[in-house]
Amino acid sequence: MDRHKKEKNAKVNKIFNIDYNNRIVVLFFMLAIVLALIIIKLIYLQLTPGGNKYRKLSAKQVTNTLTIEADRGKIFDRNGEVLADNIVSNNLYVDSKNLTEDTKKSIIDFLSKNIAMKPNYIREQLNMGKSTILKPSLTKPEIDKIKNAPTSVRRYLSIIPENKRYYPNKEMLAPVLGFTNLNNDGVVGLESYYNSKLKGKPGKRILNSSVNNSETSVSNPTIIEPQKGLSLKTTLDSTIQGFVEDSLKDIENNFKPKSATIIVTNPNNGEVLAMGSYPSFNPNSPNDPLVKSQIDELNTIKKEDPSKIQDFHYKMWENKAVSWTYEPGSVFKTITSAAATEEHTSTKDSHYFCNGFVRDIPGVVIRCESWADPHGDETFQEAFNNSCNVAYVHIGRDLGKANMQKYINGFGFNQKTNIDLPAEELGLAPKNVKEIDAARFATLSYGHGISATPIRMITALNAIVNGGIIVEPHIASEFLSQENKLVDKIEPKSQKQIISSTSSEKMNKMLQGVVDDGSGKRSKIEGFAIGGKTGTSIKIENGKYTDDKTTASFFASFPTDHPEYTILIVVDEPQRKSGGSAVCAPSAGKILSNIIKYKNIQKTRPSVDVKKEVSVPELKGLSLKDAVSKLSQIGLKSNVINSNFDINSIVKSQEIEPYSEVEKGTIVELTTDQKGRTMIKMPEIVGFDVEDAIDVLKEYGIEKIETNSKKGKVFKTIPEENSMLDPDSYVKIYVERGKNENDSE
Repeated sequence: MDRHKKEKNAKVNKIFNIDYNNRIVVLFFMLAIVLALIIIKLIYLQLTPGGNKYRKLSAKQVTNTLTIEADRGKIFDRNGEVLADNIVSNNLYVDSKNLTEDTKKSIIDFLSKNIAMKPNYIREQLNMGKSTILKPSLTKPEIDKIKNAPTSVRRYLSIIPENKRYYPNKEMLAPVLGFTNLNNDGVVGLESYYNSKLKGKPGKRILNSSVNNSETSVSNPTIIEPQKGLSLKTTLDSTIQGFVEDSLKDIENNFKPKSATIIVTNPNNGEVLAMGSYPSFNPNSPNDPLVKSQIDELNTIKKEDPSKIQDFHYKMWENKAVSWTYEPGSVFKTITSAAATEEHTSTKDSHYFCNGFVRDIPGVVIRCESWADPHGDETFQEAFNNSCNVAYVHIGRDLGKANMQKYINGFGFNQKTNIDLPAEELGLAPKNVKEIDAARFATLSYGHGISATPIRMITALNAIVNGGIIVEPHIASEFLSQENKLVDKIEPKSQKQIISSTSSEKMNKMLQGVVDDGSGKRSKIEGFAIGGKTGTSIKIENGKYTDDKTTASFFASFPTDHPEYTILIVVDEPQRKSGGSAVCAPSAGKILSNIIKYKNIQKTRPSVDVKKEVSVPELKGLSLKDAVSKLSQIGLKSNVINSNFDINSIVKSQEIEPYSEVEKGTIVELTTDQKGRTMIKMPEIVGFDVEDAIDVLKEYGIEKIETNSKKGKVFKTIPEENSMLDPDSYVKIYVERGKNENDSE
């Protein structure tokens, strides 16, 4: 029995040993196969393109890549003066991968104490976990402090010299040029519009790191060189731009406007020679406003609603020449005149009668600015010189709605100019005849009920003076390599002929007439033929026109036989004076006078000894009726800027200062009381008890009253009874006191 059991156990052990050995062999072969597969895979990855993916992933763990910005192309004016340049900026970078909290704290403490950085900002950057710029444009003292930082901090910091954009003329041309951000991308202006050409293609700086990422070596980096951007040569002339900037400063100082824009162009090829706006900004520090009102507004936004800061900045950077729309007012009469001339509905022999008003439109009364002293019979030229609204309503009616719409479309008021600047806005204009009712048809003729940007307006006006051709405005002239070799040349784009060259010649003569004999006299330059047209439009607020705010404008062309320069000046909400004649025409004349000297242009007309033989009287405080009569008696004309229709309204300001010497026929713009107050007749109060007399005066709106006694009867007043009185004036009452009266005077 025992022997049998032993034999059985021996057989089992033999079978187990064989099975165990077989398992070892199988396991060995399985491991050999797995090892072989790994070796084959490694060989495959090493010898085939498929391994690049893993090599890149591996490289990322031991390298740190920094972008090297390309040299951004410069921007020049037409004469080669640098408008936007590059300077070297030492920028501070931090490698924040795998930092411990203690290391972060050390970096934050050091930077906040030594280079005045905010701790919260530093922590935000460190928490990004990658190489990032901490501070651009380090100063020499800051660089020295960083170089002497403790090793535990310094090992994570890199000072890398990079190009930074620099604008040598500061705020001059700022809205036109724009600026760049930390990523070397253009923000607004030409920098934004031509960003892809100016920026070039960035390169790379690859830094090798240790396995534990504790130290970065910058001694032998791998560098992929960037491709330089193209430089831009513009049509701008820095000298003419300087004239524009000077005029903007004059307008700011004299009229304290909300904003102002000046554009100077060559009407024949669409070149923009100068373009300026007030207020402006410094593109070297674009987030800092320069005007007190903007500084105050920004401080308020920071306190009350920081989410609106970005909107504030974009508004501050706005180029009003292309992004702001306004009602052109009487400057638009140039468009109406050109259309009427082309269609032969108005000629030099046409006559119109101005009685001050147009009253045949139901529910609407239209008035001429000279309604208080109507023009009477006028020729087409005289109506243009006088800027007569009444005449232009009739000129528009003769032209007809269909033709009015034809030329609104033809001069481009329903489309953008396509100027090479970002954020161009489209104005408001009727798109078809159905949108033009009787009232709008009347107001369109003199520039109300339509709006446009300044660049749209000057582009349309250029077509009137250049022979009748719409030419697309542009600022880019040439693109150059950084070795100054021509890469691309920008050619002017003529869009279409809108009026004939004959009509254009006639319009140039009409524009000259405005400067020689009409509302544009203040832009006149002795010995030179200049064309011009003034404009004053009352602004709309809450859907209604308001007398409190106006937009003044003036268009000028020179020389009138073949204009080479055109100027448009638009001033929004000027203070003290409000009309285009007073606010804008003198600036246009000053700019043209400077251009004439700069270009050494010779006189083309014989010198005429202009006799300034009339002294402008003091008109403030008079009734409008008396002021107009006083001007008429000495050979001067008048316009009323605001919409008060009362002939007895009080004159509150005059655009030509009292006692100024002017030519006969000069137009003096008057502004009457904004509240509609009028001169009142001094009531008859002689014989009244003084208490009753005072009550009567107050009923008439007179509050400023002086009396020599509080009791007694009135025996005399100054001014006298029944004379016309400004309710703001003082009235003196003389009381006949009784014998026992003790009242003192």
